Amino acid sequence: MLSLLLLLLRLSPQVVPRGPVGTQGWVLIGPAAPGGAAVPIGSIAYDRVTRVLYAGSTLFPAISRVFERRQAGGEWEEVRSPDLGGLFPYVKVTADPTAPNVVYAGGGTCMVHPPGCGGRLARSEDAGVSWTALLEQVTPVLAIDPFDNGLLMAVVDKAVPNSMFPEVGTIVGTSIRSGDGGLTWTEIPVPPGVFAFDPSRPGTVFAATELDGAWKSTDSGANWSQVNSGLVNLGTFGLSIDSVGVIHLATVSGVFVSSDGGEHWEPTGLSSMATSLVADPTSPGAAYAGGQSGVFRIDERGIPSPIGSGVSNVSDLAIDTEGLRLWAATLDGVFEYDIRKAPGRSAQR
Repeated sequence: MLSLLLLLLRLSPQVVPRGPVGTQGWVLIGPAAPGGAAVPIGSIAYDRVTRVLYAGSTLFPAISRVFERRQAGGEWEEVRSPDLGGLFPYVKVTADPTAPNVVYAGGGTCMVHPPGCGGRLARSEDAGVSWTALLEQVTPVLAIDPFDNGLLMAVVDKAVPNSMFPEVGTIVGTSIRSGDGGLTWTEIPVPPGVFAFDPSRPGTVFAATELDGAWKSTDSGANWSQVNSGLVNLGTFGLSIDSVGVIHLATVSGVFVSSDGGEHWEPTGLSSMATSLVADPTSPGAAYAGGQSGVFRIDERGIPSPIGSGVSNVSDLAIDTEGLRLWAATLDGVFEYDIRKAPGRSAQR
């Protein structure tokens, strides 16, 4: 049920207007389709080396699309399609945290009736001019180790026919790991979810699994253990880790935080469900959370404050290195927020 709920929240196939009425603080920056309609965006990623913002489309007919925006206030350009396949294609973009112009695109779709999947994971080393296929499977999740960009964590999906009703399938996810930049992969013993590497502890990576809570590995993903002390719900689906190792975890019961490597979790003041998290690069212990009801900043004390208004159904967040601009991926397109206007930030700038 949780997988279905998240899928509906993130990939609801509705026709949307150019932008919500009454948006405050947020600026719609595109990208736009021919004719001016907004392209629904499912994911965004910021290349910290080249300062390029990437966006991956969702539910855009017939083709999986990746866009790039090379400077603040600049125009979006559509790069060559990674050709991920799927009836309703979506794209999860991930930028390499250390290598310039290296971006991954994963995605595709699985159908339960009739059961079947179409998808791929591809990598570009020239900012989307060309793509190399790494996996011929639906790949909705990818994380890159900031200490070793050849170490990748991913999830692949497949549709398994029901033994009693063969015409109906069940979507099953598997967590996998690569130590050679995606050339070869091995299955890892952790339930599927999303991954985040700890930038303060080499070899440490966390997973937020859909049904089994948070997991931790201290040997680059070879072995895993559950770290759920303090959680009131094991439905988890978002992670962020900042430069000092403070972890925020999105759960069905709200956002939780740990400052001891996941050994203990404490609730923040944000009790609503978030679908994406990003650490504040300038304020250790603080993070931004996005979801159906908008975007919030969670400060170092765990107190949430709304960021602007009028933006909803946020599927992904990205932030620049200086902590000045925040981007939200929505079905209405990409929105940008000047963080210097955010609650609690003016005095710091």
